[in-house]
Amino acid sequence: MKTQCKQPARNASLDSTSVAGGCSKTFEVTSTDLEFYNKMQVPAPTHCPDCRNQRRMVWRNERILYERKCDLCSKALVSIYDPAGPYIVYCYECWYSDKWDALDYAQEIDLDRPFFEQFKELQIKVPRIYALVVDNENSEYTNGSAYNKDCFLIFVSDHNEDAMYSYGIYNTVSSIDMLNCNKCEMCYYCIGCTNCYDVQYSVDSANCNSSMFLIDCKGSNYCFMSYGLRNQEYVWKNKQLTKEEYNEKFAALKRGSYGSIQKLKEDFRELKLKHTFKYYHGLNNEKFSGDYLERCANTYESFESYELDSCKFITHGNKIKDSYDGYVNVDQGELTYEITSGISLYNTKFSYSFWHGKDSEYCDSCNYSDSLFGCVGMRKGKYSILNKQYSEEEYKKVKEKLIEHMSAKGGSASGGKQEVEYGEFFPAWVSPFSYNETVAQDHFPLKKEDVISRDWNWKDTDEKEVKYSTYRVPDNIETAKDDITKTFLTCESCKKNYRILQNELAFYRKQNIPIPRTCFDCRHIERLHDRNPHALWHRQCMCSQPDHDHEGQCPREFETAYSTDNPTIVYCEECYVKEVV
Repeated sequence: MKTQCKQPARNASLDSTSVAGGCSKTFEVTSTDLEFYNKMQVPAPTHCPDCRNQRRMVWRNERILYERKCDLCSKALVSIYDPAGPYIVYCYECWYSDKWDALDYAQEIDLDRPFFEQFKELQIKVPRIYALVVDNENSEYTNGSAYNKDCFLIFVSDHNEDAMYSYGIYNTVSSIDMLNCNKCEMCYYCIGCTNCYDVQYSVDSANCNSSMFLIDCKGSNYCFMSYGLRNQEYVWKNKQLTKEEYNEKFAALKRGSYGSIQKLKEDFRELKLKHTFKYYHGLNNEKFSGDYLERCANTYESFESYELDSCKFITHGNKIKDSYDGYVNVDQGELTYEITSGISLYNTKFSYSFWHGKDSEYCDSCNYSDSLFGCVGMRKGKYSILNKQYSEEEYKKVKEKLIEHMSAKGGSASGGKQEVEYGEFFPAWVSPFSYNETVAQDHFPLKKEDVISRDWNWKDTDEKEVKYSTYRVPDNIETAKDDITKTFLTCESCKKNYRILQNELAFYRKQNIPIPRTCFDCRHIERLHDRNPHALWHRQCMCSQPDHDHEGQCPREFETAYSTDNPTIVYCEECYVKEVV
């Protein structure tokens, strides 16, 4: 069935048929979708997949960090929570200690008031862990990170050492400015690369060494500005050279010059238009749609995920089954719906940062718990609503009444709006983060006035903190002096300040890389734009090769993250294999 997204505009009510100024996009709810919703005992969604994804992302502050103190022991912290905010924040040791109990903050349910308002009041009272980190060493300036050593400003990344300014990296060593890479070492500015060594400015390549500006290359070494290579050496702009010829040309490159690299980046963008790409990135998938997928089956409209089974609308998922609508939902999850930051969940719905739980709904920052509804900060909890403990029988009765209350129109009020609460993820205004602090701003960028018009939160930056640098950054890394680490620079793009650290400068010198002119945030956004969006378009294979078992243009059609106005040459998998592999 077709339905219309009811993402409201300012002063628009969900009980109104008019959502002018809101999203109002028409989306389809299939019979398979309805079977899943019935299994989960939830109503069909009223928001389109994009708006639901955006709403989940508003709960993920991944890269904005603040210096503050633990509100219990006064230890200095680097936290994802602004100290100017209303939340109580504990360090790792205090949050997991027995010095406090989430049950001490219990609230009685008031069926005359909106549930989400009562939940927000509970959020402000219950202590929150300062960041999403586990067992890092000398890596304080990170988030969404675990088992890292000597790392700085890396996010959603695990098992790395001596890495900086990166996102979504794993098992990577001594590398800077990386995005979604695994098992790389001494690499710089790579996107979607695996098992590479000494590779720079490259995309979607694997098992490559000592190369620059590669696209979709595998097992290739000492190659430059090339695409589609397989097990090659000494290739320059897709032309085979001798070792001596290649080394002579490579030695003449002005690799340490910022101006030279900018020109090479322009050449690289032109090179991408010559290469033939498979319609999606991934391997070993069956009955699927999406991008950057591996070992997934019966999974649709999902991205950046591994080993999904019978899932839909999942981003950053790993080893989950029978689940819909998740953002970072991992590790043996099953029967989950509308989850952000979930680990090992079963039959769990509408929750954020819930680890190792089951049979629960509308929870925030809970772990090792089951049978919770509307709880915050519970550890090893059971049969609780708004952090109040009940007997099993009482819990079921109160929960039933609460769901009935949340399902009625007029169940929630914020800024004069009324909503049916049950069946929807937390609204954006309940999130502990402002919109422009979160990953939603990366993927669904909005201006301040657009955010305010929805009655969502926006954080104003203090322009007085920005200083305009008079330091003249040298064009070539060879002439960079140590004093550059003792001053601040001004980003050429956003005009914010940034610094060059001593070990960062040492890396640039060793790898002959020019000093960046933009801050980490702007470089991160630039890399995101070089990677396909989390969206799909219906297209036809562009292959017209005469020896590919079809006459004229290949008739195969598919869903792809390469948009219809993207000039990239996109083939179906069969034609791609014949052309490239």
